[in-house]
Amino acid sequence: MGLEERKKKFVALLEELLKKWNYTQAQLAKQLGVSPSSLTRWLQGKIDPAALETLVFTRIAQVINLPTDSLVKSLQILEANQAPRDSSDRFTDFVEEMLAGQSQEQLGNRLGVSQKTISTWINSEQKIDPGKMPISTIALLAKEKSWTVERLLGYLGLKEQPENEADLLAQIQSQTIRLSFPSQVKLQIWFSREFENNLKKLDTQTLTQTKSNIFNDRTPLIILEEENITIASRYTADLIINLQINPDNIQVTTIPKLPQSLDNIDVLIFDISTADSPSIALIEEIDFKGNILVFADPDLSQEIIGRISNRVTEVLLKPIDWNELKARVYFS
Repeated sequence: MGLEERKKKFVALLEELLKKWNYTQAQLAKQLGVSPSSLTRWLQGKIDPAALETLVFTRIAQVINLPTDSLVKSLQILEANQAPRDSSDRFTDFVEEMLAGQSQEQLGNRLGVSQKTISTWINSEQKIDPGKMPISTIALLAKEKSWTVERLLGYLGLKEQPENEADLLAQIQSQTIRLSFPSQVKLQIWFSREFENNLKKLDTQTLTQTKSNIFNDRTPLIILEEENITIASRYTADLIINLQINPDNIQVTTIPKLPQSLDNIDVLIFDISTADSPSIALIEEIDFKGNILVFADPDLSQEIIGRISNRVTEVLLKPIDWNELKARVYFS
């Protein structure tokens, strides 16, 4: 697959997303974490998908529900005859991205160079060596993109490793998108300031004990209707902080990805807010020998609560008093 064919296939993929989800360009740009002007350039076939930042590329794969490897193969990013991109190619791509939404003259004014210089950077047959540019120009380019200089140097292949926390954070963010939803939840909890503050409330002497003495070994599975980091993190944090459930034992999934076997699970946890929740049908048909808990919205009708009450261990109306749950046998 040649460059132009790869661009066309990338444009077709984006157009399919717009049609499938009935998105406007602005809505799709927001989903992909890019500016509307950048998406417009993509749809015009002006960007080689092979030149996209890893963070952006993996986000596209996530939105279309494809493994990143599959998207790489589909667009033939690693075709055998593709020459490796050097610093000059990356620099040209970077400048072209900067021109999304502004003219060459405007960008030149912001960087303190002429419009002719900008044109030379992207149109000259002679390759530009960014390593020989004044550091002031590189610094202004990084600032224009809201990057650090170190991150831009790394992108251009002029520096192999991130040198400070900001660049390391950018690298972590890029890798995080590749994690599965349950792993993202665990990472979110680990970073959560609320979790950190609540953890400090635990007795200092208790924290010096082994994990087996701090946490109990119940294995709960939180089943959500869709991947929602906020809801999953809240439940997981409460299970750890208030009920001292071992973090390694807590599992999170969605209804479509429910594991075939639940033999190693002690407690199922459902979150139900509406009468048409797909969790209700699942509860009525699921074959599970352990305890089933439903955390229900207080506005949920008594009819629905009655329908599921004989299928579950307990229906708990929000907000939940987690201190009361400590005495429940299914968490002891």
